[in-house]
Amino acid sequence: MTNEASVIERKGPGRPPKDKKRVPVGVRLTPELRDALAAMAEQYGRSLTQQVELLLEGAVRRELAWLPIMRQWANRSTPPSDDLLARLDRLEAALAAVHADQTALQEEFATVGAAVRAAAETNWRAAAVDELPEPAVLPESRRHRSKR
Repeated sequence: MTNEASVIERKGPGRPPKDKKRVPVGVRLTPELRDALAAMAEQYGRSLTQQVELLLEGAVRRELAWLPIMRQWANRSTPPSDDLLARLDRLEAALAAVHADQTALQEEFATVGAAVRAAAETNWRAAAVDELPEPAVLPESRRHRSKR
């Protein structure tokens, strides 16, 4: 029989860990999961314990990264999907406005371009006509040069 004093003094099963870097954790797994983890560990050159620790660290890191976002969404009155859909609607409206502005600018450019071309052509013709003397004023030799 054991006495009560020895039971009370005992702080936990097993010996205390040698270092505080790692502590043992007992986990029950299905044989399929254990085999998959062992195959992964062998593929990457790790022990089964190292592979499980690496996967757990990654899972915990991802959960902790999402935690602030999930808390923020939990405090909102509308679900995140509604926020995302509303944002998508705003972006589509902005894109349509940009497209309409672009179309309006293209039309304005075409109109202004046509007006500038017409004005330039009209002015060039007017300037050219103003600079040229009347055909009757030109000497006959200049109009029809004959080879002698």
